[in-house]
Amino acid sequence: MTRFSAFSPSIAVAPQVSDADFATIAGLGFKSVLNLRPDEETGEFLQSGDAGHMARAFDLGYRHLPVHCHCVTDEEQIDAFVEALAELPQPVFAYCKSGTRAAILWALASAGRLPTEEIVRTAAVGGYDISIALEDIEERAGEAIRVDVGVESHVAV
Repeated sequence: MTRFSAFSPSIAVAPQVSDADFATIAGLGFKSVLNLRPDEETGEFLQSGDAGHMARAFDLGYRHLPVHCHCVTDEEQIDAFVEALAELPQPVFAYCKSGTRAAILWALASAGRLPTEEIVRTAAVGGYDISIALEDIEERAGEAIRVDVGVESHVAV
């Protein structure tokens, strides 16, 4: 089984999984798998159709949300991640090539709900350096704070 990091009771992030990992994912109590890896990435890995098939074989919810590394902080990607977390049965097992995209998306989705320091610490304890997205996390946290004074926010988690 690939290493994973539980960031909260509702989500864990991990690097690339294999078909053999789905039995363990289900056995650990996860209810859904969120695959963030685009099928056209380089390297050998489980394609989204095969991952979906494996998830269904173990009665897991499944969503393929391809996120390219350079787009991980785009609002559309964050919103789609938040939507997937809201719609998929929890807890969710989210993965990509190294787990970093999943960690960054979780951090951005959590901005404003959790203190930035807690977000960074949780990711670091899980083995992920999300400092590349720190400015975006702080910006989103600022958006969430403005909700209290009547400005609409994109944070939906």
